[in-house]
Amino acid sequence: MEGSIKYRIKFKKTGCMKFLGHLDVLRYFQKAIKRADVPVAYSEGFNPHQLLSFAAPLSVGVEGYGEYFDMEMMERIDPYVLRDRLDAVMVDGMRVIDARTLPEKSQNCMASVTAAEYRISFKDHDFDFDPAYSLVGFYQYLDEIVITKKTKKSERQIDLKPLVYDCIYDKGDVLITLPCGSTENIKPELFMGAFYDYTGIDPAELQYTLFRLELFGGTYPDISPL
Repeated sequence: MEGSIKYRIKFKKTGCMKFLGHLDVLRYFQKAIKRADVPVAYSEGFNPHQLLSFAAPLSVGVEGYGEYFDMEMMERIDPYVLRDRLDAVMVDGMRVIDARTLPEKSQNCMASVTAAEYRISFKDHDFDFDPAYSLVGFYQYLDEIVITKKTKKSERQIDLKPLVYDCIYDKGDVLITLPCGSTENIKPELFMGAFYDYTGIDPAELQYTLFRLELFGGTYPDISPL
């Protein structure tokens, strides 16, 4: 909207709030913004709505520690004040951890996101090997990782190997960076499915927990947090 000021909000969604779907998160923040009494801008027309834009939706059941949305405001407010006012009305499992002003002609976060970093943490298991170490080895030593990626309209074979930007061992967990956005979007569940297929491990016997740690913009390897 002409004359509005754009802000980018960084938040985390943990605990029981990880079970909220994307539309529920949108509705949650719409109500929270009203409770915080900040001068959010509204669209024009017969059904005005708050001018919010969220980055890549987070899968239900996954905790997010670097989630983002943009909002437009009719009045300028100190980003630290905005952060504190929003965080003050959060419930357990939701925290607003940063806010900043955006340049006037900047892309919204939905259009800006290109990559995401995840932590894969394996649950208790009876295997006599380190599954995190095995997963990193699976990525490093194969020349290609071909899978069938299915969508609502079609399916196609893709090689995951060049699409996994980074896959490193970290204290018994795995940190993995993948494309995330409108151009290419690879979920870590696809990578894990390829690992199970290749090794013959039953997913029920080696379960894992996902955490999305950060969203990035830019072209890999020159990426930075949104």
